[in-house]
Amino acid sequence: MPDSPKTKTIKQVADELGTNKQAVRRCMERCSIKAVAVNGVIHLTEPQYKAIFSSFAEHGKPVHVSEQPLRSETDVALVSLLKEQLQLLRSQNALLQDQLEAKDRQIADLSAALVAAQQATAAATETARAAQALHAGTIQQQLERHTTEPPRRRWPWQRKEI
Repeated sequence: MPDSPKTKTIKQVADELGTNKQAVRRCMERCSIKAVAVNGVIHLTEPQYKAIFSSFAEHGKPVHVSEQPLRSETDVALVSLLKEQLQLLRSQNALLQDQLEAKDRQIADLSAALVAAQQATAAATETARAAQALHAGTIQQQLERHTTEPPRRRWPWQRKEI
C-alpha cells in the first residue's frame, strides 16, 4: 500500500491543499477518518483524501493555529505563559541594549584616555631627549675644560685622606 497511485501521505495531501500536516490531521479527526501507518508514515486511500478535499472545500481554507479560538483552559494558560515569557524576553533585551550602550560609552572614554596618554608619553619622550642633549652638552663642556687645564701632580704625602 505504500505510495501506490491510489494512496497519498498526509504531507502530499497538505501540499495539494496548500496547508500543513496538522490541519490535515485535524480534518481527519473531524471527519473520523482512520488511516493506515506503514513504517511510521500515514497513508490515505483515495476515498479518504477525497473526503478531506471535500471537507476543506466546504469549510474554505483551513484556519491557522494562531487564528483558532482557544479551546481549553490549557490553551489559555499556555498563551498567558507565552505572553509572560515574551514580555520577559523584551525586558531582558532592553536591559542588554542599555548595557551595550554603556559599554560603548566606556570604550569611547577609554579610547580618549589612551590618546591622551599617548600624547603625554610623546611629550615626556621629547622632554627626555632635550634633557639628554642638555646633559651631553654639559658633559662635553666639562671634558673640554679638563683637557685645557694641566693635570696637577701631587705627591702621595700631599693627598688628603678622605
